Amino acid sequence: MKKETAMESPMEAVKPSLYLSDKDLPDIKSWKVGNKYKLELVVEQKSYSEDGQRCSARFDILKIKPDGDAEEKVEIKGQKEKVKALEAKAKNYAN
Repeated sequence: MKKETAMESPMEAVKPSLYLSDKDLPDIKSWKVGNKYKLELVVEQKSYSEDGQRCSARFDILKIKPDGDAEEKVEIKGQKEKVKALEAKAKNYAN
């Protein structure tokens, strides 16, 4: 019988998730579903368990903020839209 590997295990397909409200991270108000964002977390480990093959831990989040790269991407996106609008105006003036 073939031994199941971590990649084949249905349990491994489930990724950890994180629930945040706008009280936790006000930036989420302007974020879009489906986009990817980086977060910087400061956590405190509260528990650890091991069953011989796997281990797990629980953490309390002490501090959370958007990573500088995430803020930069949002800003760049806004700038791209401004540049496109300016290019369109310039094209109209040329005609």
